[in-house]
Amino acid sequence: MVMQMEISDAIKTRRSIRSFKKDPVPDDLLRQIIEAGAFAPSSHNTQPWEFIIIKDRTTIEKLSRTHEWSAHLKGAPVVIVACGNLKKRDHVFPCMVSVALAVENMLLAINSLGLATCWTYIHNPELPRAEKNVKETFGLPDHIIPLCMLPIGYPASTQKNKKIVKTEKIIHYEKYSEKS
Repeated sequence: MVMQMEISDAIKTRRSIRSFKKDPVPDDLLRQIIEAGAFAPSSHNTQPWEFIIIKDRTTIEKLSRTHEWSAHLKGAPVVIVACGNLKKRDHVFPCMVSVALAVENMLLAINSLGLATCWTYIHNPELPRAEKNVKETFGLPDHIIPLCMLPIGYPASTQKNKKIVKTEKIIHYEKYSEKS
């Protein structure tokens, strides 16, 4: 796996990008992205992730209508749907956390490869329609839970530096205390 930047740079420069160039993403880069996800830690090392790579424009268009925050998928040349496999880890919460850890590795790999993405959720108990639609689109069995979608492409624009909360406001020593 050949990444093009230091991990600290990938972390600090990663942005949620919602507009993409039409250029296709080479399969070897998609494989590197999936491989980065596969190296993530997982609950009991169950590695409960499954990834669906979508390039079909009709399917991507359908996914862009999953919920009100998924319209940006329409412009991506490829989308990866990250799922949890409950046959590999039979508790939903640790399965979904494990998949989320894999996705974070993938987000950093995407950035380091000069590509862009925006983490787009599917699994949300408050919005079961989104998960139902994705499960129907791919014919997913009950034990496969779609967590999120990653539209991937070359960025059509650049983003400004991200403002983060000052670390002094989020670090607590020995016990939690309210900070202003």
